[in-house]
Amino acid sequence: MFEDAKLSEQLAIGIDIGATKIAAALVTPDGHILDSIQKPTQTQKGSEVVLQDILEIVQHLYNLAPSAVAGVGIGSPGILDPEAGIVYNAVNLGWVDVPLVSYLEVFLNLPIPIYLQRDTFASVLGEYIFGTQGRVRDLVYFSIGSGFGAGAIVNGQLLMGATGGALELGHLTLSFLDNPCACGRIGCVETILSGNGVLTTVLKRLEQSDQPSLLRQLSPLHPKDILQAAQMGDPVATEVLNLAGKVFGIVLSLCTAVLNPAVIIVGGGFGRAALDMLLPIARKELEHRILKEHHQSMQIRVSTLESSALGPAALVWYQKNSERLKKVNEPGISLKNKI
Repeated sequence: MFEDAKLSEQLAIGIDIGATKIAAALVTPDGHILDSIQKPTQTQKGSEVVLQDILEIVQHLYNLAPSAVAGVGIGSPGILDPEAGIVYNAVNLGWVDVPLVSYLEVFLNLPIPIYLQRDTFASVLGEYIFGTQGRVRDLVYFSIGSGFGAGAIVNGQLLMGATGGALELGHLTLSFLDNPCACGRIGCVETILSGNGVLTTVLKRLEQSDQPSLLRQLSPLHPKDILQAAQMGDPVATEVLNLAGKVFGIVLSLCTAVLNPAVIIVGGGFGRAALDMLLPIARKELEHRILKEHHQSMQIRVSTLESSALGPAALVWYQKNSERLKKVNEPGISLKNKI
């Protein structure tokens, strides 16, 4: 995948900024993790503390690198501008207008580029470059964690959209959902299709009804408890997960109708744990909504990547390759001398 021999010998640093943790790794071009770090995301202390943590992590991994580092890739939630390096609004982080890249460039002062991208866009690049080794050129990635996000590769290219909002499905509202969302609207997909969404919905059901449930005996309640209760036939847990499965099926149907992917990959902590329970309901929804010719050969599987930091690391290779191709295609440059 890496035609440039020098680039194929270099390493990448990947940083995945999550609502609860920062995952980082020093990664080879074939996706092997040489070293990794994980720290809690100290959102309650403000953006400067989180930025300082990221700075220290990058510096530490850079110092550990046994060979040259090609760049740093950062995946962040929220609305952002990859070119300007600014995170404009990340609700789960409490960030507004955070100049992430310029901060790191100034205080790190390292001779390597820093690339920023939406976390799910970085994740789908990880699946494409490291998970499928570029063999699957049309794929969709769903992250079902504390929230819900998605990204897509179409004919080998990252799908971003005009404003970087392609596949912002977590904040697609559905009329039959009524939970408030952190974005300020009502009934967003992630208010049910996420670990936090399932938990909030279960707590609401327990409060509003006298329906018997094993979950009434647990405090505090966690998403994993809901999955275990559903496996035991608990009616409240089963009802809520069925609703989540239906919403998952609607999202699958939208992506299948618009993008017609060969593979859909599910990641995120809750997604990995819950897929077996969500998928039967989701497939029924998909079969009801989409012509079978367009989904019967489509694979839906759990991500096999060992770290969420692999996606941002893949971003480095993707950007480097894009820059190389851009130079090759510049007017007046001979392809013969560049390939």
